[in-house]
Amino acid sequence: IMALLGVLRPIAIVIAPTVGGLLGTAFGWRNVFRALTFWGTSLLLGTRLILPETRPINTNSNSALSGFGQVLRRLVTKRDRDHRLALASILVIAFGFAGV
Repeated sequence: IMALLGVLRPIAIVIAPTVGGLLGTAFGWRNVFRALTFWGTSLLLGTRLILPETRPINTNSNSALSGFGQVLRRLVTKRDRDHRLALASILVIAFGFAGV
């Protein structure tokens, strides 16, 4: 599988701009994004329907968002306050620099 993906990636790099340019010339640039949205949605749904779930069922969780809830609880604890402040400072500087 890895060899197949390794072969397909350079082909996609060559074909994608060509197909995008043809779509943009024929139908306008907005339709390129509509086509990409359709393509991405169809790949997402196809992957969801075809591939089986491999994650073990966790009987301790009460909802599908329990992992997200754990992340939110950790964000509000005082223990990680310094790390959050450092990360926020780095992101402010990085995005501020990128926006210039």
